[in-house]
Amino acid sequence: MNISRVLMPCLFLLAAAPAGADVYRWVDERGVVHYGDRIPPEAARRDRDILSKRGIALERLPAERTPEQRAAEARQRETEAERRAEREQHANRDRVLLSTYLSVAEIEMLRDRRLELLDAQARLTRQHLDNLHARQESLQGEAGRFDYPQGSAPDKPPLPVDLEAEMVDVTNSVKRYESLLSQRTAERAKLTEKFASDIGRFRELKGLD
Repeated sequence: MNISRVLMPCLFLLAAAPAGADVYRWVDERGVVHYGDRIPPEAARRDRDILSKRGIALERLPAERTPEQRAAEARQRETEAERRAEREQHANRDRVLLSTYLSVAEIEMLRDRRLELLDAQARLTRQHLDNLHARQESLQGEAGRFDYPQGSAPDKPPLPVDLEAEMVDVTNSVKRYESLLSQRTAERAKLTEKFASDIGRFRELKGLD
């Protein structure tokens, strides 16, 4: 290739460019190098260089991105941010483990205390449920003396309003305490899993495995 033939138009353009005007260099899809003080629309999709008066590249202008490329880059940035946050979360967890506990036994001791508290709360909830079920059964027996469910025994007197209200109240309480007991059970399982994970990670950090 005759280098002078390639460079001469560039040098001429640089010399002729008005003071302060930018001169750009870009390569088209065929690999041909172009120079100009204006960038054609098709060249905006490719990287461009801003040249000094002496032909030295001062700045690289990245190619304009398509909507699809911008969306992909945004997704990539979001993924990288999530990964950084996850790494920071793991590092913070490690710091807390090492600064809070001196041994596996300490973690197990705290775990046992927390589980005992949850178990005590669950036992109390079950006791309430047992009492509610007993009261519910008693109320059902009382309701048997009346037309209950309504229309099932028209020869009997209607169900008293206060008895019906108490039956509804007890039924709602049973549902509430059953839900609470389910929450206690789920909380216990979650707590057990968390402490198992903490113990495993603590062993790993301390090289105890």
